[in-house]
Amino acid sequence: MVNADVKNRFAELGMSVGSGGPEQVDALIKSDVVKWGKVIRDAGIKQVD
Repeated sequence: MVNADVKNRFAELGMSVGSGGPEQVDALIKSDVVKWGKVIRDAGIKQVD
């Protein structure tokens, strides 16, 4: 169960609270790496040392 204050604060920040477990979080992170990696490559953004 999510604390109501935390849930409300997340909503204020434009975020939402999910109900998935570790497997869902892992899948989300992996899909975000693929998605944002493509955006970065397509935009020609280079790493700064």
